[in-house]
This record gives sequence, structure tokens and C-alpha cells, in this order.
Amino acid sequence: MIESKYLINKMEVYLKLLITFSFVFKMTFYLQTADYICKKNTINMKKILILLFLIGLNVSMAQDWKPSTYIVKFKLKMMGLGVNGKFSGLKVKLNAAYNEIKSISATVDANTIYTDNSLRDSHLKEKPEFFQVEKFPTLSFVSTQISKGVGNTYNGTFNLTIKDVTKAIKIPFTFDEKGETAILKTNFNIDRKLWNFGGNTPGMGDKVEINLTLNLKK
Repeated sequence: MIESKYLINKMEVYLKLLITFSFVFKMTFYLQTADYICKKNTINMKKILILLFLIGLNVSMAQDWKPSTYIVKFKLKMMGLGVNGKFSGLKVKLNAAYNEIKSISATVDANTIYTDNSLRDSHLKEKPEFFQVEKFPTLSFVSTQISKGVGNTYNGTFNLTIKDVTKAIKIPFTFDEKGETAILKTNFNIDRKLWNFGGNTPGMGDKVEINLTLNLKK
């Protein structure tokens, strides 16, 4: 009997040790797993913080410029004589980052055309071979690619839309930034016939010279 009780007590001790060891093993496993998860989350948090920092840095470097004043002029030949005109109603969105122009988009109110001749202006606004401002109230151009040249020079590819025709054209321009203000200037030519503009109007030249000056502010 004494020996049996001794064996039973010994087994109980072994069983308690086994239970204790099992508990310690499980707790160790759980703690290691929790530590691993925390470390992974820390790594992920670091990645998230770095990403947020880079996004914030990019946003802080991005700049949107708005025109304070502008000049939109054009010139073409009529019966061998130069005709000068201009537009108002210009809306521009110009985005820059890291001191370089990234994108430009603009619209012009076609109904604001002015050539210092009321009859001619009416024809340009109303006739189907010209602007048809009631049907096509705006002209637009949107950059598709802009590359920086030497100094303040740039070369851009733009989609120019006149009425219902859109053509890609290359436009060189300059951009001079001085603190909170800047000036953008460009001068380029287009062939009006590529936009089906003007039809076969007698004496009307094909080349149209466009001059644009933007005084911008942040």
C-alpha cells in the first residue's frame, strides 16, 4: 500500500510537471508569435510613414499657378494684308513641381474674338466655316508631354482643339519664375486648314501666328 501511494504521488508530480511544461511551452509560443506580429506591424508602419512622408513632400513641392493678366493675340494674312486679333476669356491650369512645368491646360472663350472690325468679328463668330460660337463656345489646348530645355526654355506637345477638330502640335515656350510670380511666353504658327477652319475663303492665308503671354501667380 505504501509503495502504491508512493507511485501515485510520483505520478501526480510528473503530471503536474508535464502540465506546467505544456503551459510554459504554449505561453512561449504565443509570446513569440505576438512579438513577430508586432515586429511585422512595426515594419509596415515604417513603410506607411515613409510613404506618407514622400506623398506629403511631393504635395508640398507641387505648385498650381494662376494667371493674373494675359495676352492672347493672333495674326494672319487677308488679301495680302496683315490682320491682327486677340481673345479674352482665358482660363489656365498650370502645374509645376520641383521648379519645372509638368502640365498645362487652357480654354479660350471663342465669342471674345476681336479684330477691330465688327462685321468681320460677326462673321468669324457666326459663319459655319469659322468658329460657330453657339455650337463650339471654346477653344482648348492640353499638354500631353512637356520637356525642359536649357535655362528657362521648354518644349511641349499639346492637343489643340478648334471646333470639333483636335490636332497635336509642338509648342516651344519660356517660363521665368520670380518668387511668387512667373511669366510664360510662347509664339508659334499653325496651319488653319488642318482644323478645317476658314474653308476656301478668298485671300485668306493658311498660316496663323499665335502669341501668348501669361503673367502668373501662386
